[in-house]
Amino acid sequence: MNASKRRDVDSDGFFDVIAHGNKNEVEVFTPNGPVAADQRVLAKLIKSDPNYGGQPIRLLSCETGSCDLGFAQNLANKMGVPVKAPTDLVWAYGDGKMVVAPRRSLDRNSPLFNQPNLSRQGEFKIFKQKVQ
Repeated sequence: MNASKRRDVDSDGFFDVIAHGNKNEVEVFTPNGPVAADQRVLAKLIKSDPNYGGQPIRLLSCETGSCDLGFAQNLANKMGVPVKAPTDLVWAYGDGKMVVAPRRSLDRNSPLFNQPNLSRQGEFKIFKQKVQ
């Protein structure tokens, strides 16, 4: 599975989940290869992790916070804890710095495709449980 906790990333007490993602799902690795996982599956994986102690969750997963009623909100509802998620792509650097921003170009052949557009930065947004 590529969802994991890193103790060296966030000093604010969040449980970090690192996975490819979008507004509806994250990708986890299984013995049969990567599969898409909704918030229910991820919630089960998090709860079964011995390092998880009920703390808030930070998704280091692109676009999982881009929709008010999307993946991050659904995970917060399912887990009953705040979930911090990026509103756009996450660009991580070797020194630990992270930027949330879209690509500079959508053209896969452009040298700007793998560069963040710093003039249109997103953010990590907090989603809290909504009781229905």
